[in-house]
Amino acid sequence: MISFSFQYSAWFILLCLLIGAAASALLYYNDKTFIDSGKHSKLLVRILIAMRFISISVIAMLLLSPLMKTAFNETEKPIVVLIQDNSQSAGNGLGKDSSSYKENFKSLSEKLSKNFEVKTYSAGVGLKQQNEFHFNEPGTDLSDALNDIYDLYNNQNLGAIVLASDGIYNQGINPVYANLNPMVPVFTVAIGDTTYKKDLRFTQVVSNPIVFLGNTFAVRADVDARYCNGEQTVLTVTQLIDNSEKKIAEQNISINDVNYQNSFDFALNANVSGVMHFRFTLKAVNGEVTTANNVKDIFVDVRDSKEKILLLANSPHPDIVAIKQAIESNKNYEVTVAYGNNFNNSGNDYSLVIFYQLPSSDFNPSSFFLNLQKQNIPVFFV
Repeated sequence: MISFSFQYSAWFILLCLLIGAAASALLYYNDKTFIDSGKHSKLLVRILIAMRFISISVIAMLLLSPLMKTAFNETEKPIVVLIQDNSQSAGNGLGKDSSSYKENFKSLSEKLSKNFEVKTYSAGVGLKQQNEFHFNEPGTDLSDALNDIYDLYNNQNLGAIVLASDGIYNQGINPVYANLNPMVPVFTVAIGDTTYKKDLRFTQVVSNPIVFLGNTFAVRADVDARYCNGEQTVLTVTQLIDNSEKKIAEQNISINDVNYQNSFDFALNANVSGVMHFRFTLKAVNGEVTTANNVKDIFVDVRDSKEKILLLANSPHPDIVAIKQAIESNKNYEVTVAYGNNFNNSGNDYSLVIFYQLPSSDFNPSSFFLNLQKQNIPVFFV
């Protein structure tokens, strides 16, 4: 639909027509130019008057700043996004019914396509636009998948999201607490096996990744058990050396709750320099759904080195000996004592520099201190 509007009153159009008529009459009144043009001279003059009238009137109307508006009506189908959980757990839950489920999913997409614009995605470690599902993704991030859909279809006619999943996610946050768009409904389709199954697993094994040779370091293993009430298991810690396992520690566990959670602490020895490989294993119980999560490996970097500390003093003092002995009581630290009057080291080899009674009138370590600042070496003043 096309419409015209003017910034001034439409009555000014009559004035424009009058201006066109007056200008045409003024130009051609008593004009004898075309009198001798033959029998068609009067017709020629009338045509010229009409053209002059039209052109002047149109130019005058353009001064009224006319605006032409064009409106188009276009009907868009609402967009419906189908998200399929493509994780291994979803495939395991469907089992032998996965083939028939894929056919039903395809049939749903075809039926919705009659009234909606259907977009199909798979959710796993990331979001992918695809129509075929192989249930081979090692992880599931449902909250990130929903956020990606909102970003992709921002300012578009997104009508609804249909999420088919077993509800198991191992990345991202709980989709229940995700920042969902209240204007876009999310319909969920629960898939998989709903029967309760026994499962033992490590939620995490925490340790310091770097330790020093000869130290004892702590390791915490968090154990989770589902529907194993009344069962007994054993947590075993072994060290792997040259493709052989050496038992380090063992802990008997009595599971006394349907949803059992507990943490176990172990003190391990860093007796070999290099990377030490430790394996934590939970003995499987009868009827456990999977034992793949009963094993957890950790790697610890054992370093055969000491942190070097420089104690720079103005002159000898009993406190210097006391500070040195206190620091070296920890065998991971080595203290070097130096005095200002004969010190000429850059300090780059040290992890910490202690200034004792400095600066003094005999020695001003300002240039040395500035070099430490450039190297980001921490300093301590006494």
